[in-house]
Amino acid sequence: MSDFTPKELKENLAERLSYALERLAFKPKCGKYPDGADHEVVSEQRRVIEFLSSKLGPFVQGYPEWHPLNAYGYNEQGRSGGCHTQSTPKFSWMDHTHYMVNGFITCPYDHGLDELMQELNAAQYLLGSTPPPALERLGKSLLGWMSQVVSLTEFRAEPLTYELLVEEFGYDGDPEALLQLYAPHAHPILVWVQWNSDDFDLSENDFRPIPQHHALPLMMSRTLADMVHASCAEDWESMQYLLVGYPHSDHLSPFIERSTMAQLRKTFETLMQCVEHRYD
Repeated sequence: MSDFTPKELKENLAERLSYALERLAFKPKCGKYPDGADHEVVSEQRRVIEFLSSKLGPFVQGYPEWHPLNAYGYNEQGRSGGCHTQSTPKFSWMDHTHYMVNGFITCPYDHGLDELMQELNAAQYLLGSTPPPALERLGKSLLGWMSQVVSLTEFRAEPLTYELLVEEFGYDGDPEALLQLYAPHAHPILVWVQWNSDDFDLSENDFRPIPQHHALPLMMSRTLADMVHASCAEDWESMQYLLVGYPHSDHLSPFIERSTMAQLRKTFETLMQCVEHRYD
């Protein structure tokens, strides 16, 4: 994936918000709202989606592979051997999904709702008494990363309702009202990570990028898991979309600050030197 210029990055993030607003807009079965209601309904939907983005971050295309949501939604996809790259979480029956920096909205239909919620509820116990099958098959090389995730975050998944928005995020709205997105038989689910830090109290604070003291240990532990099976060193440029998420520019990412990206690069390149020395 090619880098954007800073201007292109800003434009791309704006386009992704517009796309989410368009695709998540609720459309009645007949395709029409009652006379005079369409503008009001669409405006409220836009307000909700923009509000969530103000709390959970810009809409994005892919996460850094070290992102906690990729740990909670880790899936081998049938592969064996070493760890594989994953830029979005994998849960069954996700549908019409739109990703933000610290969460995502997915809109399954009736037939997939129960199975999806079961998987999401189970994901809260990432390192419970029964380890995920992926850990056993991969020789526990991912354990350090997943342990970091559990220590730094709490995984949350709830039906997206006004009551949830009011109680968890401080939304100014009627908690008894009905919130509908996408389609009449779709069930919007909000999935997000709550960082274990007072600065990330979502009921009081707006979105802020993932700080360096969280991002660095997560990146290191995930990269070390990859290094167990690495046969050659990788360069920063080819791996940047997996290390800082997508979209990004050379020095900017919606996930982290510029200074954090510089430190991630320095650390990653040091780790890759270790891989090179292994095969000298």
